[in-house]
Amino acid sequence: NEAYIYGTKGVLKLHRNFSHAEKISIFINGKLVFNFDLKFEGNGYFHEIEEVNRCLLNGKIESDKLPHSTSLKLAQIMDKVKEEIGLNL
Repeated sequence: NEAYIYGTKGVLKLHRNFSHAEKISIFINGKLVFNFDLKFEGNGYFHEIEEVNRCLLNGKIESDKLPHSTSLKLAQIMDKVKEEIGLNL
C-alpha cells in the first residue's frame, strides 16, 4: 500500500500504509535525496476531530480549514461519481 506522486522535478514516495505513512521519500532524477520520518497519530479522523474541538472551543460553527462550501462540493462530487459508476445505495 505505497503511493507515488509524480511531478516534473521528481517523485514523492509515501511508504506503506500510504494513508497513514510514517515515512516519505523524495527522489529527484531517480535518486533519493531525502527521507522524512513522520509520527502517525490516532486511528483515523484524528486531525478532523482536533479541528472540530478547536472550532467548538472558539465558538465557531465553521472551520476556516474546510468551510461548509467545500464539504458541499465534495458531497456533490461523490454523488456524481456514484451516478457514473452506477452505485445505488
